[in-house]
Amino acid sequence: MSELIVDYDAIVVGLFTPSSPHAGIQRVDFELAQHTIGSAVAFLQIATGEGVNSLDLEELVSEINGSWPVLMDDADSTIGKSFPSQASDAVFIIDSAGFISSWKAGVMSSQSIEDAVESSYLGSGQNPLDTFGLIPSTTFFTFINLPITSGDKHNLPDSPL
Repeated sequence: MSELIVDYDAIVVGLFTPSSPHAGIQRVDFELAQHTIGSAVAFLQIATGEGVNSLDLEELVSEINGSWPVLMDDADSTIGKSFPSQASDAVFIIDSAGFISSWKAGVMSSQSIEDAVESSYLGSGQNPLDTFGLIPSTTFFTFINLPITSGDKHNLPDSPL
């Protein structure tokens, strides 16, 4: 993954279990998105889950015909479990900084992939100036709480508790 991040602006990862029909649907969506997006984005699919076998991937690999790599997870599904969906079918968009910018369980349409990749170029959508918006709200909250807490004077106890 780290090698792909260096060479591409984003990575689209399709995670699937071998017995699921989502692998073929992901393949079609990836092909359509790849033609539209171009070569700035890498695509790959990872077979995960229990009982992953290279024989289960032969048909998918022949249909893909080298357009992107198809990887196989280990027997413990270590890679699959490291994703938010665990070892189940999902599509992830990883931005150039290596963060998952968006994901969806099952499949993601080619248009959704294009939109998610486009939004990954823009970052998280958070603005550093938004922090300054917290100052008035926290100050206002303090002025409301101050009169409430300072109502009565506290008397010291005469004897130890």
